[in-house]
Amino acid sequence: MPTAGSRITLEHLLKAVNAKLRAQAAAAQPRVADLRKALTQVERQITNYTRAIGRGDFASLEIALGAAEQRRAALQAELAQRMENSKAQSFS
Repeated sequence: MPTAGSRITLEHLLKAVNAKLRAQAAAAQPRVADLRKALTQVERQITNYTRAIGRGDFASLEIALGAAEQRRAALQAELAQRMENSKAQSFS
């Protein structure tokens, strides 16, 4: 970085901004892994619920299936948003 009395050049500014964006992207990666893991678990639950419904066990399974589908949609949306943000930051 420039000294206290010197002027900040565009190159220094771009390097600083790029470093900050890369740090933010790196910090987001663990959450992406967590989201993928949670999504796999929810998809497994949905499969199990669907099988149970096929056996005729409808009462609580319909509610559980609806909740799992909502969770899956939320996880997919957050994952897609984080992946889009990650792509946008990598182009900076």
